[in-house]
Amino acid sequence: MKKDNIHGQGRTVTAALLLTVLNALPYGALIFAVFSGRTGVGDGFRWIAAAAALLMFAATSASSVFILLKYGRARRESVMAPLREIQSAIGRFAEGSVYCPPKLPEGSDPGIIRLSASVDRLMRSVSSLEEMRQNFMSSVSHDMRTPMTTITGFIDCILDGAVTRDREEHYLRLIKSEILRLSRLVSSMLDISRIQAGDREFTFSPFNICENAKIILFSFENAIDAKKLDVSFDAPRDDIFVMADSDAVYQVMYNIIDNAVKFSREGGKLEISVTEVSAGTNGSDPARKAVRFSVYNDGEGIAYEDQPFVFDRFFKADRTRGLDKNGVGLGMYISKKIIDAHGSELKLESVPGVGCRFYFDLRAAPERDVMPAASARAHSYDNCQNR
Repeated sequence: MKKDNIHGQGRTVTAALLLTVLNALPYGALIFAVFSGRTGVGDGFRWIAAAAALLMFAATSASSVFILLKYGRARRESVMAPLREIQSAIGRFAEGSVYCPPKLPEGSDPGIIRLSASVDRLMRSVSSLEEMRQNFMSSVSHDMRTPMTTITGFIDCILDGAVTRDREEHYLRLIKSEILRLSRLVSSMLDISRIQAGDREFTFSPFNICENAKIILFSFENAIDAKKLDVSFDAPRDDIFVMADSDAVYQVMYNIIDNAVKFSREGGKLEISVTEVSAGTNGSDPARKAVRFSVYNDGEGIAYEDQPFVFDRFFKADRTRGLDKNGVGLGMYISKKIIDAHGSELKLESVPGVGCRFYFDLRAAPERDVMPAASARAHSYDNCQNR
């Protein structure tokens, strides 16, 4: 096995310096002895001996200096060579080539090796971001072009008289559906922009998560009946309050239940549960209480290879759009960002061919905040009843 070049050169320099010092000692002693008169030689020979000692010392010192200069060049080259490799790799990447890690010479300085590893991670991150940007633009273009093409085609048919009067309403409804789809896409993209820029503000206040879940569930009554789903709602009591942004969490809950209904098999189960758990199950203070919202549905589930990408932008498990004809693939991404902003995590459990569960935890509202919120809700309800 080859020795490390730099360590070997370091030992060489140390040896050269020691040799110079060791040579200087006898030469200095000899010159001192000659000029002090202790050697008993004549004046002429004394000068000759001193000159010889000086020449020998100069020769030895010159050899040491030569070794030092040679080491300096080798040392500089051992640093500059890998730096040139790193610079070349970055230059090729900047010109549009695929990034390839630099090939460092054997025995490179450990600091240079660490620098190369950091540059490698940075370049791979940039490559990943560029790939995500290209996929994002491709997905946006596709999801905008498809409804626009449909709208243009239907309008042309109506204008050209190819559609009879009794079928005009049908095609106008289709056009309206595509326009609403475009509107959802634009709204979702605006949501993403606000969240990523930190412009979306969340107002944390206590609200009854059970009440929100029931309202959403009732809004899907027709779709549930059409699929003959076996629905169950499980909660220890009717009033469970959480401290969160009600509108934002409503959006997340609606999106999860919408997907569950959409991808449930006909006659399958749809289970919604609200349970009280320890906040320690979410990695924080175990003494603090939390509330878990969970939705499970029978269905095809999500393939194992697709599960890491469920929360990515424009990801659609149903790539054929057989079940999801109106979605744009942004709902779960936005939902994850909203739950992230609440200091929690939106999680997935799925067995392909069996079913799928999405769930998240929210901080339970303190008792001192629950009573005013419940009183305000009851007061609002009484006012509505008296009108």
